[in-house]
Amino acid sequence: AALAATLGAPAQASNQIAEDTGLTCTVCHDKPGSRRLTDKGKYFEATRTLDGYEQLTDFASCT
Repeated sequence: AALAATLGAPAQASNQIAEDTGLTCTVCHDKPGSRRLTDKGKYFEATRTLDGYEQLTDFASCT
């Protein structure tokens, strides 16, 4: 039972984050139900916000 609770936690957290932000799961994950994060997902994981992400990627494309 503890293993099942542990395995379910990340999906529930991702669903809660999607609900809180109003974004779909695939904004941060490569496909629904996947643990693999997109670059935007990695940014969110590190900062807990997407504020500044677009400016960062715009700047990166200039170099």
